[in-house]
Amino acid sequence: MNELDCPVARDLLPLYAEAMLSPESGAAVEAHLSACPACREKYEAMKAAVPAGPGENLEKAVPLKRYYLHLALIILGSPLWFPLLLTALALALTFCILLWTADAACWCVPLSLAACAAAGLAAGGAALALFPPANGVFLLGCAAACAGLAVLSAHLCLLLTRLLARFMKTLFRRMKNLAAGKKKGANTDD
Repeated sequence: MNELDCPVARDLLPLYAEAMLSPESGAAVEAHLSACPACREKYEAMKAAVPAGPGENLEKAVPLKRYYLHLALIILGSPLWFPLLLTALALALTFCILLWTADAACWCVPLSLAACAAAGLAAGGAALALFPPANGVFLLGCAAACAGLAVLSAHLCLLLTRLLARFMKTLFRRMKNLAAGKKKGANTDD
């Protein structure tokens, strides 16, 4: 490239400052800047006016964590998000009620078996007194079987209730930690 005159060099200065020229054009602008003090002064003023890059102003940058609360309040204050939040809470509450209702329904099995055992004992005792002993013994055997099944199913329902209570406790603790902004492993209130 030939020697540049000042108007052409000044037109190329913004591209030179951002290193967007070809090597030949960049060398021509550099040669002109070394020979022309007026263009060099213009170039220095242009470099001083260019804002600093992202890595140069890290100490002045405001941490984003400071704005998390403000951002959360803006989102929650939005007319769109508040009904969605209420819907999510209603669904979570419905899920919890559903689980506890299923647990209560499971307890109906041992209670029904215990009632059958009590009725079988009463009927077996009456049958022993009024009818041939075979009928009474059969009813007493059925009552004993129902009592055994009632005890077994009561243990299973108790296990299910304990697991459900532990699950709910863990779920609510994680929701509380999430709302408080704690990390997953930062749980110390066991």
